[in-house]
Amino acid sequence: MFSLRNLVTDGTSEQFRLAVLLGLASIPATVWLNWILTPNTLPRGSEVSALLIASVIAGYAYCPRPATSSRAGTITGFVGGLPVVFWQSAIGFSDAWNSPLVIDAVGESASRFVVAGGFALVSVTILLVIVSLVGRVGGSIGGWLNERLHSSRLFGSTG
Repeated sequence: MFSLRNLVTDGTSEQFRLAVLLGLASIPATVWLNWILTPNTLPRGSEVSALLIASVIAGYAYCPRPATSSRAGTITGFVGGLPVVFWQSAIGFSDAWNSPLVIDAVGESASRFVVAGGFALVSVTILLVIVSLVGRVGGSIGGWLNERLHSSRLFGSTG
């Protein structure tokens, strides 16, 4: 689907600056929705709702350009999803660190850190794929909306 190197290269290029800015702009809304508004609840779909909206906007904006809408959405999802990724991975590390199963299996040794760190690394990987997929879907929706709203059929011309 995508490689991390290509994603970082595209994210630092001039061509996708708007997508990166939209991802950055979604971060305060993500923080507000999840950690300020409702700090003591379980993870929900609202964690990525601001990210999805930003990705739809990116896909809409990039549709007429040579870059594809889904690629712009993926970049927006990657950049804007970083707080969710790191926050949830830190929670996963903490849960694994304090898990009675891990403590019983490895005790209070350095292996406990390795197990909890491995769990956090797997969480980071899975969550990066998820936020990138959310971005890709949002970008595709934005591109589709752009095509539909700028269609000649919308304005009644047969052109």
